[in-house]
Amino acid sequence: MKKIVKVSGSIYKKEQLMSLDQIGLPNNTVLEATHPYAHYYGQVPQVSKPNSIFLLTTRFYYLEEILSLVNQVSDCLEDDISFASAYLEYNGKQYPAIRLKHFPNYERLAYLQNCLKEVGMEFFPKIQIEGKSLSRVQKFFEMREIEPGIYFDDLENNKGYIFCDTQFSNQQFELTMQRIKNNGNCGLVDAVHGDILLDGILVKIIRVFAEGIQASTLKCIKSEFNKSFSGMERKSKVAFF
Repeated sequence: MKKIVKVSGSIYKKEQLMSLDQIGLPNNTVLEATHPYAHYYGQVPQVSKPNSIFLLTTRFYYLEEILSLVNQVSDCLEDDISFASAYLEYNGKQYPAIRLKHFPNYERLAYLQNCLKEVGMEFFPKIQIEGKSLSRVQKFFEMREIEPGIYFDDLENNKGYIFCDTQFSNQQFELTMQRIKNNGNCGLVDAVHGDILLDGILVKIIRVFAEGIQASTLKCIKSEFNKSFSGMERKSKVAFF
């Protein structure tokens, strides 16, 4: 039987953000990622529901804090919404935020914000943010092993994960992915990197999005990364005990 991995961790990515001025509570900052898989679609997927929504907060909330508050307002939730903790870096400043996915419609956002305010969450006053941002999203993962080091997302379609054999910087990741896209061997994908803490060990991962994703695509990308870092000392797993 293939194993299921349930773990929390972080994803790092570039976001193209747009302010939602007429959405949510007045005088709060609500943002939407308009190009969630930019390297795959090249533009916004044509869907009627919101993409990733970021609610800026006055302080950083750890994922455990967010889930605790969400449990207190479960009566306000009628849908299976994905909550995550986030930091957005924009114009040299960092802004803490709550990331929402699978939110049913914009009209219900103010209602959810009111529920969260009642249990103590504080939202950031209105500011204007438009354009590129770097994000770190701390979230929950559920992955199904296909073969060693290769996983499919068990909660969302079209997503797979690669457990990497070495650590690398964001710049190294970007350069390697650009080379993979240029040679075209692994097909059209959108990829971002992150970290998970698995059994007390920090593991570098790559999340890959492609419609109808295949294990062969993930193995191809893993092979290309192994080639890029074949001369480096392997340091993908750092223990924390």
